[in-house]
Amino acid sequence: MVVRSTSKRFKPGDLVPLKTPLGNVIWVELLDDEYPLNVFSKDSDTVKLYDAKALLYFIEAMEFRRQNKFDNIVITSGWERTGKSMLTIVEKRISDSSLYQDKERFADLIKTDNWSINDFMTDPLKLNQVCFDLDDYHKQISACQENGNDFIILDEAGYRLFALEWWSGDQINLIKEFQVIGKKRIKTDLNVPHKDDLNNRIRDRRVTFWQYVFTKQRGDKVDRGFVELREANPDKWKLQIYWNPTFVCRFPEINDHEWDEYELKKDQFINHIVEERTEMASMTGVGKRDVKYYRESNKLIMAMKDGRNGKDGWKQSDIAKVLGVTESLISQRIKKEMEMREIEANKIRIDYEMAKARQSKESEDSELIEAEKKLAELKELKGDENDTNEI
Repeated sequence: MVVRSTSKRFKPGDLVPLKTPLGNVIWVELLDDEYPLNVFSKDSDTVKLYDAKALLYFIEAMEFRRQNKFDNIVITSGWERTGKSMLTIVEKRISDSSLYQDKERFADLIKTDNWSINDFMTDPLKLNQVCFDLDDYHKQISACQENGNDFIILDEAGYRLFALEWWSGDQINLIKEFQVIGKKRIKTDLNVPHKDDLNNRIRDRRVTFWQYVFTKQRGDKVDRGFVELREANPDKWKLQIYWNPTFVCRFPEINDHEWDEYELKKDQFINHIVEERTEMASMTGVGKRDVKYYRESNKLIMAMKDGRNGKDGWKQSDIAKVLGVTESLISQRIKKEMEMREIEANKIRIDYEMAKARQSKESEDSELIEAEKKLAELKELKGDENDTNEI
């Protein structure tokens, strides 16, 4: 049995106190006192590795911000199949649980050592607040009441908020929305394979916590359930963030009815994506509803490249840096826009030639009608002359 350490020098296996931003003390098991953040470097920075009870620190950190009139936008990243979704579902269930919301019960519980994170998994999952589609995500955020303690998850966020599709109307609208919804003090988690998959106006401007989920290989087995927590320290001069490492901890695997319901919803999303990808616009290679924003962003790039009012245009490398994308993408978009403009110019030329041909044909038809009229008049006049001769 692990017992609380009374020593000032803790060692792996001890129960050690972890004070949360709200002042609560959580006794957690210390699994490693010098866990390397980069296992491939001998000079790597190290942090503490705790058991799953340390997840309460993160929950309390978000609650601290909410109580102080801030919102919480979180990135959870990691390789596919490492457990990102499971972590975010666990954290949402902790945050929403009646046990955590009842502050007296919670305070009494953490005074003891006879509890686990699974004690917070007894309430039903608010599955409607786990979103895969941006339209659904917008609805859930709109439904949140100010200071209502809502926790909204955008799972597979990298699909809808992919950094290389920064021109997407969905992204533009969400970035604008994130600038004004802070007053609601919501907690939201954006689940992606890599944090840089997200638009830089979100990841480098509005995110407060970053969770990196990973696995460890032990012999011929893979051990899941590790998360590295970092807090954002923004640069006041540039659009960039220093991610201050806090600690690494474990998180539990859940396999109950609530998780099965979540998996069913995710399967439905995956099937929907497969169908959606078959309906992409062939001309641009993007979704039909994004064609308008695709062209507008291309025109912006061309304007920056060509310059205006006698000013020199920008280099492609400078455009890429300002927009937060790769130079090769800018080159591709310029090429695509040139092709689109050539297509449009050819269409205008063909339309003009067709209009001219129609006009010519209409003129010929008019002349023919006039000639037929005159012929008819001549025939009528000829008939009158014959009548006169007979008289």
